Amino acid sequence: MPCQRCLRMQCLCHRVVQISNSIPLLIIQHPLELTHPKGSGKLLHLSLQQSTLISGETFDENDLRAALFADDAEAALAETVLLYPDTSLDQSEDAVQEPLHFWPDDCRPQRLVVIDATWRKSRKILYANPLLQKLPRLSLTDVETGSYRIRKAHREGQLSTLEASVLALSRWDGAAVYAPLLSAFSGLMQDYEDNLLAQKNKKALT
Repeated sequence: MPCQRCLRMQCLCHRVVQISNSIPLLIIQHPLELTHPKGSGKLLHLSLQQSTLISGETFDENDLRAALFADDAEAALAETVLLYPDTSLDQSEDAVQEPLHFWPDDCRPQRLVVIDATWRKSRKILYANPLLQKLPRLSLTDVETGSYRIRKAHREGQLSTLEASVLALSRWDGAAVYAPLLSAFSGLMQDYEDNLLAQKNKKALT
């Protein structure tokens, strides 16, 4: 039976740490990631004190608006920011109808939004929800290769949902705040590899 808290067959709750993030994070998680053994979104959500997770692919606009903005005034200020790559120069990667607006590096947002999905599924969520397309975008640049060794990246320099979120939030809170979470993520990957090896050894003995 999967854990009732993390929904994983291989429970990750022992890896959860308590991180006090100053900027609330909204995680929009594709349904296939809910129980995916390689996913990082659940550890991220359970560890951040200010985190909300919603699951789906296409959302009712009113429901999504309620998740993105505290009220209409905040929506008008457009201080909710989407963490997503700059794909404006590659039409094959970005078919967003809205013109892209990029968030200034020296400004502090009220809320950060991240899509937890594979690259293909994240684009599908973005395109299916015009409200997300209208958000100012924060794109990470000059990013070093992450440590997400248990899942294949779509392109060089891509990070896991957890790593990308931590890198973005560290701009305002400092990297030291999130060091325990990155350590927990390393442990989570090791747990996955150890479990995979144990399963292989078990099969070899049968």
